[in-house]
Amino acid sequence: KCYKAAAEAGSPEANFALGRLHHYGEGVPKDMKLAAMYYTAAAEAGHPKANFILGHLHYNGDGVPKDMKLAAMYYTAAAEAGVPKANLNLGNLHLTGEGVPKDMKLAAKYYKAAAEAGDPEANYHLGIIHHYGEG
Repeated sequence: KCYKAAAEAGSPEANFALGRLHHYGEGVPKDMKLAAMYYTAAAEAGHPKANFILGHLHYNGDGVPKDMKLAAMYYTAAAEAGVPKANLNLGNLHLTGEGVPKDMKLAAKYYKAAAEAGDPEANYHLGIIHHYGEG
C-alpha cells in the first residue's frame, strides 16, 4: 500500500519497487504487463535501472511487444545514466544490427565502456572486434 501511494504521487523509486514486485511475483501475483507499466513510469522519471530493465523486456517481448528499437532506446538511457551492463547490451545490438544500424565502431565504443566498468563479456567482444580489425 505504501509503495502504491508513493507511486501514484510520482515516486520513481516506488514505481520501480512495484515493477520489481510484479516482475518477480513477490507478495503479489506475477504480472509482466503490470511490471512493465510501473517500470515505464519509473523510467519516464529518469530511473536508470528501470530503463535498463525495460530494455530487456522490449528485447525479449516480456510483458511488452518485442521491439528492438525501444530496447536500444531504453538501454541508451540506462547507459547514459551510468548502468554498465547497458553498454554491453548496446554493443551487442550494434554488433548485430538489431534495432540500430550495424556499426562495429559504435559496438566497440560501448564494449569499451562496459569493459572499463569491469565486464568480462565486454572485454571478450572488444578483443574479437580488435582481432579482426573491425572496431
